Amino acid sequence: MIVGEFIEKEELNNFKFIRLVAACMVIIAHSYVFTNQPHDPLFLISNGNIDLSYLGLSVFFFLSGLLVTQSLYKSESWKNFLWKRILRLYPAAWLVILLCMFLLGPLVTTFNLKEYFTNPLFYNYALSLSLVKINYFLPGVFTKSVSDASVNASLWSISLELKLYAGLLLFYFIKIPYSKIIIVATIVLAVIAERFFYTETENAVSIFAGPSFKLYAYVAYAPYFLAGVLCYKYKSKLFINSFIAITLLCIACIAVALDFFQLIQMLVIPVLVLYVSGVPFKWIKSITPNPDLSYGFYVFAFPLQQAISQVLGTKNIYPWQMALLSFAVILPFAIFSWYMVEKKALMLKGHIK
Repeated sequence: MIVGEFIEKEELNNFKFIRLVAACMVIIAHSYVFTNQPHDPLFLISNGNIDLSYLGLSVFFFLSGLLVTQSLYKSESWKNFLWKRILRLYPAAWLVILLCMFLLGPLVTTFNLKEYFTNPLFYNYALSLSLVKINYFLPGVFTKSVSDASVNASLWSISLELKLYAGLLLFYFIKIPYSKIIIVATIVLAVIAERFFYTETENAVSIFAGPSFKLYAYVAYAPYFLAGVLCYKYKSKLFINSFIAITLLCIACIAVALDFFQLIQMLVIPVLVLYVSGVPFKWIKSITPNPDLSYGFYVFAFPLQQAISQVLGTKNIYPWQMALLSFAVILPFAIFSWYMVEKKALMLKGHIK
């Protein structure tokens, strides 16, 4: 099947299903963290080559690069593109940030309410509403967490998404010659920097970006976004079938056994995601919820799992129990977020042309 044949129409692809599965992977991975277990099942099966959180986030960033590039080229103008990206990212993120500040925080803080609402950490956390720079802590909240005191550690990825959108738009405007070659070269260099020269690269970049700069997200996940951009640009030439997918999966299993999967994961994950995205399995459509719950699941998961962990502790609960309980608690918030916030916001996408 040709990638360009199924990415344009929702009824021909399984993107909504894959995004939801990716969100669930991250939730399951965090369930191990919040029950004080060192590794999730994928980490153990893969001999430490990959874990559920990394896989879920890699899928998210790859699909984001693919679909956001599609949105850019199909938008009426750059203003319309930016407006649609704002409507997709900000409303649900604002909802969860404000609920954490004014509902969850006051309920679980060890401070009295006057101290809580007058503490500088409270106002610093409000700056996260910009999604440009994320502040993770609220006064007296989750201070005894088995993870750390972050209220919503997942927001870093939303901030990175926003920066990647800006970079994509800048790249679109400049019309750089040999742009596809530059994207490939950037992906290769990022992979090399992460695997072989991480410390040296981070130290070099910190000279310009400042000592607090953390390189990891840019070399670990941004390349997947760029791979998505590249796949969209070649969508009419990219061909994938069951033979290619199964062969690549077998190579991935051999790579895991020989401990070099991390060197080929930038190829394996995007190709397998594209394959699952295009296969016409009716059962996938039948179990995919009509509302797009993946973003709500993702942004609400961490603070709610923190709260569950604080209430129950870690001694008498297993990771699978934590995961099931998390899904049950997160689901109504994700449904509310979709129907009352996200869906209504997306109805405004035509207001700026």
